[in-house]
Amino acid sequence: MSKQTLLIIIIIICVQLIKSGSTTLDLEAAVFSARHWLSIENALSNDIGTLDIHCYKSGKKIMSDNLGLQNVLNKQYYNITFKSAFSKTVTIVCDFNYPTLGRLTGQFFAFDQRKYFTDRKCGGRHCSWKFDDDGLHLFHNQERVYNKISYWTVDKRDI
Repeated sequence: MSKQTLLIIIIIICVQLIKSGSTTLDLEAAVFSARHWLSIENALSNDIGTLDIHCYKSGKKIMSDNLGLQNVLNKQYYNITFKSAFSKTVTIVCDFNYPTLGRLTGQFFAFDQRKYFTDRKCGGRHCSWKFDDDGLHLFHNQERVYNKISYWTVDKRDI
């Protein structure tokens, strides 16, 4: 693509944004943003309980966006899709609780936009988590394998 063609495309985008009343931050989001996917699966063996997930999204150093409490039934998923701007680092932290097993509770970093996390941990922009009876697993998209991130033991007598 020539410099002249690129300049024409940028001018067209700017004109459209000005017509719509958008700001320069909107221009950055339109041109330099990436779409990400986060999926959390409840694969615990107890069919009667729900996995409670409460996530917070941050664009700065503080948790700024409460994504709300989600009750994920057995064999179901909680999915989040979002865009990240080039100049901000998005982090998503989630609290979890499995009320049927009161001791199964904690917190984990579900997503971090920085390259070490997306490339090394998730293997791309789609991060898939799975809760099962022996721990919390994160799927690596390029290697096509779940890696165990956290361990626990579920006593079948509690189920």
